[in-house]
Amino acid sequence: MIALKDNPKGVFLKPLEEPTIVQRAEEFLDGLEKQLPAILGQLKSVLTDADAMVKSADVVAQKAQPILADINQITTNLRNRQGSLGEWLLPPELRKGMGTTLTTLNRNLDKLHQTLSNVAATTGSLRRQVEANDHILDEISSLVIETDELVRGMKRTWLLRGAFTSPSPPDSEAIDAPLLAPPGGDTP
Repeated sequence: MIALKDNPKGVFLKPLEEPTIVQRAEEFLDGLEKQLPAILGQLKSVLTDADAMVKSADVVAQKAQPILADINQITTNLRNRQGSLGEWLLPPELRKGMGTTLTTLNRNLDKLHQTLSNVAATTGSLRRQVEANDHILDEISSLVIETDELVRGMKRTWLLRGAFTSPSPPDSEAIDAPLLAPPGGDTP
């Protein structure tokens, strides 16, 4: 610091002014001018690499032309049933056999449909007959019940009781005895 007695007018302060636009532009352009050769060198190498890649892609595209033509031919053949895959998967003999089989199957299905229709008609006819003859079934049922009651009554009368002999129950010892002797010869 400068003392005031040495400088009667006071202390000098350096002004804090921003540089003018012109000064700033000059500084920017000077920096750009210094960096421009490096930027242009990098741009040149990028453009050289891009040119090489475009030339390489052109070569690849030229080499791919025959491959794409072959793929187009293969897909055209695949769409045609006489094409390469169509004949391989389904030879003409197999296609003819499948056609014959399908024709026979259709005929058999038609016959099965006719047979099922006949069975349905027969079943319906039998059902109608059973419903119409419901009284016959009731009469047969009551006849069986009455016959059973008649036979039971005859068993109870003293005159016919001997005609209805029932077999005697088996002896308990005979039930417990084995039918065959064990292979050792001794019975348990």
